[in-house]
Amino acid sequence: MLLRLTLLTAVLILAAAACGQDPSFRGNTLNVEEAPDFSLRDQHNRDVGLSDFQGKVVALTFLYTYCPEICPGITETLRKTADLLDDEAAEQVQLLAVSVDPERDTVEAAFNYSRDTGLHDRWRFLVGTREELEPVWKAYWLDPSVDTSVGYQIVHLHDDGDLHLHDVDDGSGASTGDIKVVREGPLISHSAPVFLVDREGNRRVLLNDLALDPAPLVHDLRILLDE
Repeated sequence: MLLRLTLLTAVLILAAAACGQDPSFRGNTLNVEEAPDFSLRDQHNRDVGLSDFQGKVVALTFLYTYCPEICPGITETLRKTADLLDDEAAEQVQLLAVSVDPERDTVEAAFNYSRDTGLHDRWRFLVGTREELEPVWKAYWLDPSVDTSVGYQIVHLHDDGDLHLHDVDDGSGASTGDIKVVREGPLISHSAPVFLVDREGNRRVLLNDLALDPAPLVHDLRILLDE
């Protein structure tokens, strides 16, 4: 799984690097071209299309609600980004997350995840069927795959706020110790890029750091807001 994720990350970095690096952006500058449009459903079961947000700057990423490792970090980065934007800027920025797990990411799951992470009304978490999602993944250079080697995942939330993943043979033990969350099912191997789309709907910047700090994201959003 880690090898596949590393290769996917490398592909994204090379694709962005081929387009050049604008020194004014912290992320990788992409060729200015229209961002591929799509329409899915958000955590409130409303139809949402990327083109609905023309006139705003969009930060688009790819997550899933059962994800124990990469996604919580990216989600927290987006939450901190929303906190760092003043009210005027926040009105002009749209945060979007697209699911990479159509089998488990229902509207209800997206609603609960959004509520639990403090992003309930601050982003749109978009879900759909595999047939709806696969063209979106492809258009944004993702190739998620299911890792069937893992059955149950028990996640410990420690006092330091870190999530600690433990593999077990079955779902027992959910009520012991400091176990806070039990998630059943396979892991999804995927990268977690953040694409920035400008007010005209053009794909402009790619940030692809798994330990993404909100500062570069906020910096690049502000550049696009000022254009």
